This record gives sequence, structure tokens and C-alpha cells, in this order.
Amino acid sequence: MAKEIGEYLVDEENVLGQGSDGTVYLGKCKRSNQQVAVKRINKALLSERAKNHLATEIRVLKMLNHPNIIKLRDAFDDVRTQEIHLVMEHVPGCDLYDYMEQREASLTFNEVRWLMYQVVKAVHYCHQHRIVHHDLCLEVGLS
Repeated sequence: MAKEIGEYLVDEENVLGQGSDGTVYLGKCKRSNQQVAVKRINKALLSERAKNHLATEIRVLKMLNHPNIIKLRDAFDDVRTQEIHLVMEHVPGCDLYDYMEQREASLTFNEVRWLMYQVVKAVHYCHQHRIVHHDLCLEVGLS
């Protein structure tokens, strides 16, 4: 069943991931037909500190524009349901954690070096913008 959130349709039967503070679903932009990832967070379950962290995360993600950082397209705060929806760029396939786990025995030094270079480029970009991330993870959209 698809749920309409702004200009997006969210397929609540297609879960991309589950994190400590929310669930990520596959969605689609009604205008462009482009796939998106929609993270749904129940605000009622968040502490005041977690709500402040989330507000900071949204503010920071809106500022960032780098090819190695998932883009935040939109954020919706539904006061009726007490849910926040973060609409993010969808990257098909698996996240970096799953990729490395699947290829663990067969990753070459050059592949690992290339992957780490991409991560370091993203972290360097953040640092150039005076942003320090306290919870880097290989799983997409789940921290």
C-alpha cells in the first residue's frame, strides 16, 4: 500500500532498512517518477536530546552537496501522526556494509583503497564545511 507524503508515494511494504530511530522505505516522486528512500521517525519515541540531534541532522544534510553523501531531498513533520519523514536520494543495490561483507574474502587492496578514498573524500568535504559527524556508519540512512 502506497502512502502519499507531499509529492512522494511511499511503499510501506518495501522496507529498505530498519534503524534504532526509524524505518526506511522505498518511495517515488510523483512528478519525476524517480525512486527515493523515505526514513520515517516516530517523534513520540524520541527524547528531547534526540529531537535536537535530528533537527541538526536535517539542517546539516540540507547544506551538503557531495557525490559521496546521500542527499536529503525533503523533510516533512506530520504533527497529526507525530512522524518525521526524511526523503533522501535512493541508491539502488546494497549499502557499503553489505557490499564489504559479501566481498570480504575477495576484496583486493586496490578496491579497499578506492572505497576508503571515497569515504575520506566525503569526510574531508564535511570538515571543510566545519561539520564533524559523530556516528559514521556503513549502512545507508540508518544511523
